[in-house]
Order: sequence, then structure tokens, then C-alpha cells
Amino acid sequence: MKCVEARVPLHLSIVWVPVVRGDPLHDGSLGAGLMLEPPVRALACNAPGGYHGPKIPPALRCLRSLGWNNEFIRVETPYPPGYGLAVSGAVTLAACLAYAGLRAISSIRAADEAHVAEVLEGTGLGDVTALYTAWGLEVRVEPGAPGVGGRAEAHPVEELWAVAVPVRSVDTRVLLREMWSRVTQDDAIHAYEAVRREPSLESLARAAREFTMRATPPPEAARRAIAECSSRAHLVVYKKGSLVIIVDEPHNTIECLEKIGLRAILLRLTNTRPFTRWIDLRENVKQCSHTTC
Repeated sequence: MKCVEARVPLHLSIVWVPVVRGDPLHDGSLGAGLMLEPPVRALACNAPGGYHGPKIPPALRCLRSLGWNNEFIRVETPYPPGYGLAVSGAVTLAACLAYAGLRAISSIRAADEAHVAEVLEGTGLGDVTALYTAWGLEVRVEPGAPGVGGRAEAHPVEELWAVAVPVRSVDTRVLLREMWSRVTQDDAIHAYEAVRREPSLESLARAAREFTMRATPPPEAARRAIAECSSRAHLVVYKKGSLVIIVDEPHNTIECLEKIGLRAILLRLTNTRPFTRWIDLRENVKQCSHTTC
């Protein structure tokens, strides 16, 4: 039985400036962030079987828009959804890229449908475009879906460790509504422009301190972890519902977090782009990039 597998990294958006134009294809965001692995993995097979994976509304919406008729799809994610690492966007893009590959639908259409589904479901504005068009340290320079010009610039990163703690789940719509009581649009634009001028871990770390953790203030448990466990970090950020500490060597950080009762998930910065490949259940047959298959 022939299947298509897609792999899509996670995305930690540290700076974001919503751009809402009243059309989900053109709505989006400016911003900057980092790609993380292990990736989300999706498998679509030419057989009945339904959807198996996290029940993420935009993923199912996107699949239906591509003509999905209950074929077998399995999705696995290394991190739980709802905690600020774009699991919703990565799952949606991975599932739809895999299904598009199976049905000879262009990957750009799959990415556009994934973007629209995220916007309509209120789960993201710029994650799909960042994931599809960039890698490493991304800077989103044009809002909207990839097929209408939405794009991010990619900058290579050292593949450091990212120690991530899902502290509490936060709805994206609640985040976007509440953040404007803590920061202004000018704050967001200033942070974004600073990173765009100098795309680096150092500029992202400053943006995390000056913007992100004001927009999404960490709860007491995260504040304690930052004070006690991040002294050697290249970057530390609490975003939406996750604490992420980027370090050279993760084990001391993980032990420190465990001592104060926090369980970490070990991730890593990555320069790998999404990709799909044809496989069967016995051997790999063909590997493709995320834009051609």
C-alpha cells in the first residue's frame, strides 16, 4: 500500500504583528521566530481508515477542503497543542501536505488551505506561512498565505537545544485579545523591526524580554524556573503557555526544572524545511522536497 509521509517542524514565534485584512487568504502576520524539531509527522495512505491524531479543527477543515474522503491519515506530534509552539499549524500543514502528495495536489494549494483553515479557526495567523517558506530563524516579511505572496526570510541557526515546558494551555484568540491590554501595536512593530534589522538569537532574546513576556506574562512557576534554571541560556522566553530555554547543554537545565516540579520536553533548533516522501509499508520508494513531489 502506497502512502505519503510529511514532516513539518514546530515553530516558536517570539514576535508577532497581526495583519487582518478581512480575507483569510490575505490575513496573516509579520513577525519572527525559530523552527524546532523533532517534527510533526503525518502519514496519508490510499486506503480507508479515517483520521488518527490530535483532533485539531483546522487540520480537519483543511483536509476536507482538499477533498479528503476518510482515507487513512495518522499524525504524531512531539509536543501538545495549545501551548504556543504552533502545533496546530504544524499538524494542519503536515496532514494536508501528506494528503496533497497522495492525491497529486500541489503543495502550494495545500499550504494555502492550511493557512486559511488556521485563520478561520482562530488558531494562527502566520505559522503556516513561516513553516512553509522558511527554516531556522524566520522573519515574516509578507503577511498572507504562500500562494498570494505571504513569505518569511530564513536565516541559519546553530542547532542548539530547546528545553520546553508546557505550563498551561491558552486559546490563541484569548491571547490576541488580552495581549493588547499589556502591549501596544507600536511595541510589537518596534520589536519586529529590531529583529528584522538584525536577525539573530541575540535580537530575539531582547525581543523576548522586552515584548513577548510582557504580552504573555509568565505565571509564578515559570518565573521561578527563569530565575533558577536559565542563567546559562542563549534565550529564554515564556510565550502563550510554554517556557522555552535555549542552551548548549540541556541536562543541567532539565534537572533544575525537575527539582522545582516542572517536566521538560527536549527539542532542538533546526534548519530543516518541511518535506514529503512516498513510502510503502515495506520500503521507502521516493523522497521529495516540500515544494515538489
